[in-house]
Amino acid sequence: MADKMTGGAATGPHVLRRMNLAAVSKALREHISHSARITDLVSATGLSRPAVGRALDDLRRAGLVEFTADAPSSRMGRPAQHVRFRAEAGHVAGVDIGPHKALVMVADLAGNVLASHRATMPDLPHGRRVFEA
Repeated sequence: MADKMTGGAATGPHVLRRMNLAAVSKALREHISHSARITDLVSATGLSRPAVGRALDDLRRAGLVEFTADAPSSRMGRPAQHVRFRAEAGHVAGVDIGPHKALVMVADLAGNVLASHRATMPDLPHGRRVFEA
C-alpha cells in the first residue's frame, strides 16, 4: 500500500542499499581501465567505508568485482585493497531492425563491442523482409 507521506515512493533500508550499490557501481565503471582502492571509492561516492564495503560485497557475490591487495611493502599497516570491475563477467546485446537493415551488436559490461553483424534487408514485402534477413 502506498505511504501518504512519501507519495507512494519506495522507502526503507533496501532502497538506500540499492542507491549505494548504484553509486559504487558508477564509481567503479569510471575506473574501468584500472583497479580502484576502496578509499578512492569512498571519496568518489561520498559514502561511508562500511556502506562502500557492503555494496562491494554485493557486487563480489554477483561476480562483478574482484579484490586484490598491494604487494607487501615496508610500510606499516595493512595493505590497501584494490577492486576491479569485471567487465568480462557478462555481456549485453543490442538489436536494431530497420526497414532496410538489421544490426546486432554484443558488448561486455564496460560497453566494449565484442562482435557485430549487419544484414541488408532484401527488397520484399515488410513481413517477409524481416524473416528473410
